[in-house]
Amino acid sequence: MLRLTSIDASYGRVQALRGISLHVDPGEIVTLIGGNGAGKSTTLEVISGLLRADRGKIVLNGEDVTGWRPGKLVRAGIAHVPEGREVFGSLSVEDNLILGAYPRPRGSREEIAADLQAQFDRFPRLHERRRQLAGSLSGGEQQMLALARGLMSRPKLLMLDEPSLGLAPIIANDFLTEVKKLREEGLTVLLVEQNARAALRIADRGYVVETGRIVLDGTAQDLLDNPEVQRAYLGRAYGEIWE
Repeated sequence: MLRLTSIDASYGRVQALRGISLHVDPGEIVTLIGGNGAGKSTTLEVISGLLRADRGKIVLNGEDVTGWRPGKLVRAGIAHVPEGREVFGSLSVEDNLILGAYPRPRGSREEIAADLQAQFDRFPRLHERRRQLAGSLSGGEQQMLALARGLMSRPKLLMLDEPSLGLAPIIANDFLTEVKKLREEGLTVLLVEQNARAALRIADRGYVVETGRIVLDGTAQDLLDNPEVQRAYLGRAYGEIWE
């Protein structure tokens, strides 16, 4: 579904990505793990058009989409749920969700209403708070809203950036369980997650990113079993989730 080949990207004079190559097949959960500042979030920004690559190629469903603007990429089937949720705090939960459907090809009100109901069924708490301002929700509720808003665009590829950041372990666990269910429903997911062990528990494959380069890749189980990955990213603190 997605292939990156030899991607370089920079913030001004600071090179953030150096020759990133990866692929995501339909129906997979693929995770990027690595330390802070390694280039994981930057990779998602390049894929979604928020940051233009200096060189390299991005192919989505067989089509070269290198250099496409974000809106066109959303219409092509990419949804990016950014770190920090970025909900519209002064709008209601329901209005946030409806805005998620805005980039879709023109459809009937009935279609959007059906998709809205589907998200309320997925997250009953959002239905309870549908008239509430998004800025007044808890962190976990805002993350639910950010995910549901992304799903309203009917993506083929869902990209999640640090979805468990700042959440209590039990809430993070529930959220990642929901991500796994999305894969079971046929959605393809590219996941950046601070909790490497939890991410690898639900992923099919993973890439380890360090200083803007991919230094290791493999199946999720291979990475979980790798002593170097264990020492660097799978410390004791991670063992409380998904064990």
